[in-house]
Amino acid sequence: MRMAVTRVEDLKPVYLIHGKDEFLLQAAVRRLRAMFEAVDPSQMDVDVFDGRQATGDEVVAAANTLPFVSPRRLVLVRNVDQMPASEHPPLVEYVASPASTTCLVLVGGGLAKNTRLYKALEAAGAVSEYGSPKRRELAQWAAKQVAEKGKRIRRDAADALVSAVGGDLRRIDAEAEKLVAYVGTRDVIELADVEAAVTTAVPPVWSFLDALAARDATGAVTTARTLVVSGESPLSLLAAAIRRVRQLLSAKALIERGEQAAVARELGIQDWQARRLTKEARRFRESELVDALSSAAAAEADMKTSRGDAGLVLERWVLRVCVPEAVQTGER
Repeated sequence: MRMAVTRVEDLKPVYLIHGKDEFLLQAAVRRLRAMFEAVDPSQMDVDVFDGRQATGDEVVAAANTLPFVSPRRLVLVRNVDQMPASEHPPLVEYVASPASTTCLVLVGGGLAKNTRLYKALEAAGAVSEYGSPKRRELAQWAAKQVAEKGKRIRRDAADALVSAVGGDLRRIDAEAEKLVAYVGTRDVIELADVEAAVTTAVPPVWSFLDALAARDATGAVTTARTLVVSGESPLSLLAAAIRRVRQLLSAKALIERGEQAAVARELGIQDWQARRLTKEARRFRESELVDALSSAAAAEADMKTSRGDAGLVLERWVLRVCVPEAVQTGER
């Protein structure tokens, strides 16, 4: 549940603002601070701590201090998820009986739910979780950001905005700000405005590699094409893809020998990367990965000797890797 109040007087004495999207956490903190600034522009009754450095006793001492100007004191602790557990006990005790004249706000993306502090905050009804909107909700979220800036946006324009910049909430908000300035005195943002003013996001190279390993032919080709148009070298993309295929082949060999647990150690990668790589390797036959490497060598030679358009050479190789061997050979 998110914080929904708009007046300082209506705030609870304690909040935990947490979630995985840093933009949403920062936006929630900005709204909170704006409430206090409206009643006390001097900000005399605002204390800000960094959980990586502050002690629990320091935070509690500030929270127990009476406000001077505002009806409530704001005590804000950033990075509470990085505060040592040894500093939690004073906060746990305070949460059980907080000062009515203070709003203590703890902010952090990953405070473990099995800690005494989290459990105390949850028991007090103080947890405000900020989860990122799902893909299908992004256009609606973008429209809300535009509305908060005093404009409206057509649904097709909101869809185009999301398609152009992806799921990065910070970028959606920044582009919404740009669109509001672009349309000037007009009240409604149209599709043509988005097409004229919004900068299309360039996908990261890893998104191409992930699509390739997922055998998502459409996604891999589309992403590769976008990267090449934005200035990425087809040869460098092929080199990155070859490294991923070699990893897949090594993981496949370990799996076949019953040594799946050794993937992380043998390849020098993190456990979560090994789990992902193992899942990807299971999508391929060993012969398909061997063929991917041999055909990559031929593709690389074609690119270096200028036999054909390098981008098209890359796309043909991607299709060869992604399309199952049985489909290519016409097996039934």
